[in-house]
This record gives sequence, structure tokens and C-alpha cells, in this order.
Amino acid sequence: MRYFAWAAHGSEPAFVGPVNPHSGKRSQAGSLSAFSWRRDRDRFIEQTRGAAVAVTAKQARELKAGLTQQEFTELVAVLTGGDL
Repeated sequence: MRYFAWAAHGSEPAFVGPVNPHSGKRSQAGSLSAFSWRRDRDRFIEQTRGAAVAVTAKQARELKAGLTQQEFTELVAVLTGGDL
């Protein structure tokens, strides 16, 4: 299972990058972090002092809507230190 945290770029949502050709959506500006363990994600959120929040896998995918599914899967693999 993967656990995600999101740190928004600002107080208002901003969209960046190209439009996903399949969904017509773009990614939100911000930083996605992925963890293999919930305690690691919770510790990370605590260390950011509220700058990052826990998000579900579905929410993480929506925040990175500008990526194709393959690109998102590769991003998560890289963020968790796995192989592509």
C-alpha cells in the first residue's frame, strides 16, 4: 500500500504543465510525496508543520491529473525508491 502527502504551491489552486490528452485535465502546482509506510508519511507531515496534508491515492491521482497513468505510476515508483 502507498501513502501520500500533498503540499500545495500556494493558498489558491494553480494548474501547471501540459493537458493530459486523455482526460483534458492539468496537474495542480504543488509537491506530492509517496511513502511505503503510514508512520513515515505521518512523520513527514509533522515535520512540515502543516504545510503538507495526507491525501488518498485517488486524491493524489487527481492532483497530478496532467500525467498519464503510466507517468503517474512511474512518479510514484521514483518517489518510493522503487524501480520503474
